[in-house]
Amino acid sequence: MVFDYDGTLFDTWSVPQRPDTTDWWVEATEKGLPIQVAHDAFCRHAEAGEPIVVLTLRPERLRAATERRLREHGLVVDGLYMCPKGVPPTPEYKISLLCKIESQHGPVTEAYDDDPSVLNLYRQKGVVAHHVVFPS
Repeated sequence: MVFDYDGTLFDTWSVPQRPDTTDWWVEATEKGLPIQVAHDAFCRHAEAGEPIVVLTLRPERLRAATERRLREHGLVVDGLYMCPKGVPPTPEYKISLLCKIESQHGPVTEAYDDDPSVLNLYRQKGVVAHHVVFPS
């Protein structure tokens, strides 16, 4: 089971980008609220004992803050895959990690994301893709 972070598990996109903020990602991590539909799905899969991985294009430098935020909301993951420095944060990069995830956690049968282009790539790989629409 794969979940995206921004716009899927947490509504970070509603955190305004201010000109005086040096790092929007840090502020968004601290202030983004859980998206209930994805949180509920996460909990259902966790209760069923399925391995759960978060696959996100967030910068790797935010790993500690991201892990802390997941823990604060009771979201225990089996793996957290982030975007290393120097790698373009593209949907294709995200999908390229599926083989690595499957070798470490078993087959990926379902995924939750807010990006239609990522969802289409999941579907091309035979993964059931759930579109999470964050609150407006």
